[in-house]
Amino acid sequence: MHRRVLSIIHDPAIPFEGGRKLHQVLNWRDPDELAQKYIADVRECSYGLADFEIVERVEADGFPVKQDGFAYTPETYLACWRARSGFHQPDAVYIAPSTLRTLSLTDYLSGIGEIIKYGMILDRDLFGLLEKRAGKILARRRDELGTIISRCIRLKASVVSADERESGIRRILNYGHTAGHAVEILTAYRVPHGHAVAVGMIVEAAISRELGLLSPGDFERLRKLVTRYGLPARLPAGLSPARILRAISRDKKKISGSVRFTLVKKIGEGITGVSVPEDVLKKVLAR
Repeated sequence: MHRRVLSIIHDPAIPFEGGRKLHQVLNWRDPDELAQKYIADVRECSYGLADFEIVERVEADGFPVKQDGFAYTPETYLACWRARSGFHQPDAVYIAPSTLRTLSLTDYLSGIGEIIKYGMILDRDLFGLLEKRAGKILARRRDELGTIISRCIRLKASVVSADERESGIRRILNYGHTAGHAVEILTAYRVPHGHAVAVGMIVEAAISRELGLLSPGDFERLRKLVTRYGLPARLPAGLSPARILRAISRDKKKISGSVRFTLVKKIGEGITGVSVPEDVLKKVLAR
């Protein structure tokens, strides 16, 4: 019987801080041990692999010579959430949560910012899980990471598959990004992406509250959760409302020349395409 081969594509030679390689960061003896543990980790956290022989094959050009399919294995926290967005779609995406232990705290928390976003716009239960299990998630417990990664990927896959060209429901993923992109630009990207998104979520939740869409209670839950994970809940010092407004006005995701926001009606339910009066923006940004 023919045994199908699924190749795990990643680059074990990428240097980390101090010039160390991935197997050294994870305290494994050599690249061969890394390959075997990596494959075992992927198999343990994945489904539908019973019919495949899983091998790690990284050739000189980065792609296996022969395979029955290939799987992309993201090795940073943000890459896990973006795993469905590549130009060349793989047959599958398999994530090994153990590699997330190699990230700096700043980068790790950047991914948390995106996870909170999914809870706010799509999944109230996920938001509650992030509240209840914050300690374990901050400790990078692999069982907790497997649960939330799997949940977020299913959420994103459902949205992207329904709207590949971002003409409708996919715009819900922009929550936190309109104000967040302004923060990134005005700080010359010194604020990491996920941290800027966290600030953006607070700003856009405050807009939602001001418009009567979001209850004060749900706003406070978001503020407390962002703070619990060590993410910023206030705009960086020195950014005036006028500068932020100008940056927002140049946002690339305009509809008919007008900036439209993704806002929230309640935890777990986002709403797209909202035109926000300038006086409301100024009031929220001045706080």
